[in-house]
Amino acid sequence: MILIYHSVNNGGFIPFISVNIKLFEKQMRFLSKNFRVGSIYDYINGKCNISITFDDGYKDNYTNAYPILKKYGLTATFFLTTGLIGTKKSKWDDKIIYLINKTGKKSIILDKVSYSPENKKEFTKKLIISLNNKTKDYKEHILNQIIEQLGDVEEEIMMSWDNVKEMSENNMHFGSHTVSHPNLAKISSKEAENEIIVSKKAIEEKINKKIDLFSYPYGNVSDIIEDVVELLKKNGFICGLTNGYETNDGFSIARYGPPRNLFLFKIKTKYPHLYHKIRKLAK
Repeated sequence: MILIYHSVNNGGFIPFISVNIKLFEKQMRFLSKNFRVGSIYDYINGKCNISITFDDGYKDNYTNAYPILKKYGLTATFFLTTGLIGTKKSKWDDKIIYLINKTGKKSIILDKVSYSPENKKEFTKKLIISLNNKTKDYKEHILNQIIEQLGDVEEEIMMSWDNVKEMSENNMHFGSHTVSHPNLAKISSKEAENEIIVSKKAIEEKINKKIDLFSYPYGNVSDIIEDVVELLKKNGFICGLTNGYETNDGFSIARYGPPRNLFLFKIKTKYPHLYHKIRKLAK
């Protein structure tokens, strides 16, 4: 199994995708005692049975996750959205989640419609899903309305290139997650290739190592199209990682999110078939 994490923080910038620091340490301790944990290269070559990955490149990957990984002698692969690394920028959907979650205001107006979200998690989830298929300009239009009402993000939430370089020199691996995190299936082939090539070169220049691992932004079945796979092959990538979707060509390798419960985490990693039965019963 390949595990996919995003943020390791006690709430953090994006609380809905953050794993609590203490829980993360317990998970890593369990993995270190029960599995052969290795890099994506190890996983592809059958040399390990668990691999740990992170998407986007959040600062807490360096401050919180990295020390724990080192403590237990584990490696992980970090897929970077390179246009955000070393900046105070953040993804449009991250900003929306952060601003709405943090606000004390009871309502927000979007395109002259007033919303009073009682459940911020559900509201932001539905809002982002509704915006995923919209144009970049429309997403920015909605985001700007939110910023006008709730203020902007001022936290530095992404890793620096110095962080990346240090981790690379200490048994951590890196791959591309594009420059700006677009849905590659919904932009032109030329734009998609630019996202792939520029991100690859940026990481290679900063850590002075070849980069040939890729994870798809969003990573759902509809996001992995043949044209994008061909671009990855053309530009020297050896695999593409998804969000739970897998084929036999190596360019749709499934990853799975960790349960936020240690008992279920142990079941999912050690007895995945039993875990799926438990989930079905729970429904």
